Amino acid sequence: MGSFRLARRRGGCHLALVMIVVCACLLPPGVGERGASAAPATPPAPTPVVSRDAPAFASAGASSARLADDTDYSSAWRPGTTGAWLAYDLSGLPRERRGRVLLAWYAETDVYDHSFFGDDAPPLPVDYRVEAHPAPGGGEPPATGWVTLATVAGNTLHSRQHPLDLAGHNWVRLAIDGAGSAGLALNLDVHDASQGADDGWIFFGSSSNATAMDHNARGPGTFAQQIAERAPGRFPPQENGGIGGTTSGDGARLLPGWLPLFPGRYVALTYGLNDANYAAPGAVDPDAFYRNYVDMVETVLAAGKVPVISTVPWARTASARANVPPLNARLGALFAAYPEIVRGPDLYGFFSTNQGLISDDDLHPSDEGMTTYRRLWAGRAVATVYDGGAPTRECFAETGHCVQGRFLAYWRAHGGLALNGLPLTEERVETLEDGRDYTVQYFERTRLEYHPENPAPYDVLLGQFGRRIHPADPAAPPLPDAVYFDATGHNLWRGFLAYWRANGGLEQFGYPISEEIRETIGGRAYTVQYFERARFEYHPEHAGTPYEVQLGQFGRRILEGR
Repeated sequence: MGSFRLARRRGGCHLALVMIVVCACLLPPGVGERGASAAPATPPAPTPVVSRDAPAFASAGASSARLADDTDYSSAWRPGTTGAWLAYDLSGLPRERRGRVLLAWYAETDVYDHSFFGDDAPPLPVDYRVEAHPAPGGGEPPATGWVTLATVAGNTLHSRQHPLDLAGHNWVRLAIDGAGSAGLALNLDVHDASQGADDGWIFFGSSSNATAMDHNARGPGTFAQQIAERAPGRFPPQENGGIGGTTSGDGARLLPGWLPLFPGRYVALTYGLNDANYAAPGAVDPDAFYRNYVDMVETVLAAGKVPVISTVPWARTASARANVPPLNARLGALFAAYPEIVRGPDLYGFFSTNQGLISDDDLHPSDEGMTTYRRLWAGRAVATVYDGGAPTRECFAETGHCVQGRFLAYWRAHGGLALNGLPLTEERVETLEDGRDYTVQYFERTRLEYHPENPAPYDVLLGQFGRRIHPADPAAPPLPDAVYFDATGHNLWRGFLAYWRANGGLEQFGYPISEEIRETIGGRAYTVQYFERARFEYHPEHAGTPYEVQLGQFGRRILEGR
C-alpha cells in the first residue's frame, strides 16, 4: 500500500442554486417532450434608483411629499384627498440618467388587485396620468405646459411600473385625477432605464407572499434593498402581487390579465398553500394544481418573461402536512417539463426544519418567519440572477442534464467536472437519511444537497456516500509524517493529503474513515482511501495530470441502487 507524491493539479472555486425534477417514469403525459432550452440570458441591465431624495413637491400633503422618494418605504406621501399630484425635480441628474427611465409607484395595501374582493373604494390611484416638463429645475414646479406620457383609467392594482422617455425634460409628475379613497399612501421611485427596463420582479401568491414581499423594511430591508446590498449597483423595481386566500386556480385565471401590465422580466409564482389547506387531508387534487401551474408558466413564457417558482411552504395544519408534499411532487414534474423555470427558494425544506418560524395559526410564518421568507427570496435572486453576471445554467450534452444556480456555483467552486463529474439527474426532492425532504442533484461522483436551514456557503453539502458504501474501519495508530484525525482514528498523508487540502478539505470530503487500502476497480488494483463523502483513487496511468487522483463514481452507484 505504498503512498505516492501528487503532481500539482489545477484548482477551481465557485458556488450554486436549486430546482427539482422527478424521474421520467413519474412524469405526466407530454412531460419531457419539450426540448431543453438554452441557459437564461445574461442578467438584465441594472436599473438603479435615481430619484432618491430628489426635490419633491405635491399639490396636497406637501409636507409628506419628500417621504415618497426616501429610503424608508414604511413612510409615504399622504395627500389626504382623492385628487392631487406629486412632482419630482430631476434636473440635478446627468442627462444620460434621466432620459429613458422607469417610474414605479407603490400604494402600500395588502391586496395587489382590489377588484378581487370587489373593493370599490381602494386607497390607490384609480385614474391618473404620468407627465413630464422641460422647465428648468431649482424652483417650484411649473403650473402649466405638462406633457402627458401615460394615462391610466380604472386602475385596481396597488402598484404599477411605467417605462418613460424623459429626454428633454427636467420634471416628472404623477397626476392623480381620482383615487379610490383619501387614505392613499404612496411611494414613487424613478429608475435609470438607459440600458433597459426589464430588471423588475413581481411576486404572485397568497397571504404569506402578500405579507412577506411588501415594502416594509422588516429589519434587513425590502427585497430590492437586500439585492442592492448583495449586488451593488442593482435596485430592481419589485411589485407585491400577493392576495390573501388565493389558490393556484386563481393565479391561472387572473395572470393573463395582470401580466401585460408588468414590464419586468421575473415573475415569481408562490401559490399552493391554500390549495393544500382548503382540502381535507389526503383530498387535494395534485393534477389540477399541476394544470394550473402549467397554465401560468405558459402565460409567463408567452409574454417573454421568466417564471421563478418556489416550493409550497411547510405548515403545521393537518391539511397542509398531508397535502403539501404531493403538490411539491407535481412541481418536480413541472421543473422537468419546463427547464426555462428558475427555481426559487425551497420554502418547504426551510420551514419544515425551522418550524419555530411558523406562527400560532399553524399556517403562516411568524413575523420573524416573514422576514426570513423575504431574505430567502433575495438570496435566491442573487444566486440565480445577479451572481456576478456569470451564466446561471449550464447543460451537458453527454448526459442531457443541466446544472444551475447554487448547485452550479458549488460545482464550479469545488472542482467542477474533475471532482464531481457530469450531472446524472436534474434537481429533485428526496427524503434523506434524517427523514427530511431536501432538494438534491446527482453527479457521477457526488450528490449535492440543498440545506436551506444553513447559512451560505454551508447551504450546499455533499451526500455522505463514503459511509454508505464503506462503513468506517476501526481506528488505526498515528503514522509518522501523516495528519491524524482523532474524530475517526485515521491518517491522511502525502498525495491524498495534498489533494484533500487543495480541493475543499473537511467541508468537501469529510473525515477519512479508512487508511489507504488496495481495491480492484474495473479489473485493475488501485490505491484508494475512503472519506465520509468520497473515495480517493490513485491512477498512476494519469501521473502528472489533473486526473492522477480521481473520486469514485459514488453518485452513479448510489443512484442506480435507488
